Amino acid sequence: MAAFKIETPLEYVYLPVTTLPDFILESEHFRDWQALCLGEETFPIDTRIFITDLKIETKEDFNRVIDCEAQLLFKTAARIEILRNIDNFWRTNPNASGLQLPKANMSWFANQVISLFTEKGGYMVIMKCMKHNYIDLFEYIYSRDGERAFHTSSPFAVFPLLYYAIMNNNIEILKRGLELNCPIKFDLIESAIDKNNIEIVRILLDAFKKKNLEIRSSPFSYAVKKASHDIFSLLLDAYVTDVNDFCFNRCQKKIIIQALYNIENFKILLDRGLSIEFSRDYETLELMFYECLGKSLSFETLLFLEERFGVKVDEFRKDKTKNTSGWDYLFINAAIIEKDNIDMYIYLRSRGFYVLDFAEDMAREHNCLKITPGLVHLHYEEEKLVKRYNL
Repeated sequence: MAAFKIETPLEYVYLPVTTLPDFILESEHFRDWQALCLGEETFPIDTRIFITDLKIETKEDFNRVIDCEAQLLFKTAARIEILRNIDNFWRTNPNASGLQLPKANMSWFANQVISLFTEKGGYMVIMKCMKHNYIDLFEYIYSRDGERAFHTSSPFAVFPLLYYAIMNNNIEILKRGLELNCPIKFDLIESAIDKNNIEIVRILLDAFKKKNLEIRSSPFSYAVKKASHDIFSLLLDAYVTDVNDFCFNRCQKKIIIQALYNIENFKILLDRGLSIEFSRDYETLELMFYECLGKSLSFETLLFLEERFGVKVDEFRKDKTKNTSGWDYLFINAAIIEKDNIDMYIYLRSRGFYVLDFAEDMAREHNCLKITPGLVHLHYEEEKLVKRYNL
């Protein structure tokens, strides 16, 4: 016969609402109960968790307070008071000996209590708070340690604290950290771009402006390549008034080259007045075509360049006196073979580019399924090495 597990029955007591402490009256559970039970003057509560204050002088108090919070869900002020009382109990009261932490994931607040004791030092606690949006624990540590909790001499602290809030989309604690002068760095924009979170980008840009910080050009080169259309537009709106001066002088053309990896953002620069002409900006265009072929970007990117600027890729080979990149204008770049970029390969051959003499070996080494060793061998033989330099 199967055995039956007998659960301990709940023991409820009905207490007059007027006698309840503020931390219960302000709890989420009480407010939800009150909305459902309009006019009720007595509140039912399990006697095993009922407490009249948040004092912690014994291990039983510790467990009871955490159990009560787990069921009623206190507000931040009460949680901070509990954390303070727990910390003081542990630091000053011998009755804390043998203290057992709550089980993981027992409640949101219980996990914060666990972090208070399992993370080593205020800085590491703050880092954990940033990762998990532990706003109550964050507020307590800041009230206890002040801004020194935002700093550490550890060589393993590679990223700024706010990085962890951004990478976990924890907007609440990000805002609070900025309000309390948690260190902020320009590179955080790149982290927000990686998360594609436009709200966080707005928050960071506002913080930069309040601190009168001028953003460096490097995040723009990153943004034009990685950011969404909306985020890149937001950055330009905030910091760029003259797009040509910004791209050519401040960014030294780096942003133009990076834009080739995100044509939609390149179009934003062009729509805002970026001016590039073949007759005037030969070197710039040469760098763009060289990046496109040298890194084997998409065939569509190459066609976009040719159409937008009215110049074919092979036109650069016709005027070698302007060659500033050292680019060999005769041969199909090795990267195109390595990446098996068949569309680019076929198009370049149609524009007069030749196959490298070691291209067959490369196709074999990289197991190319489109630009196969046999195809490369055929084209190489067709081109007649002797005639190449006589054309």
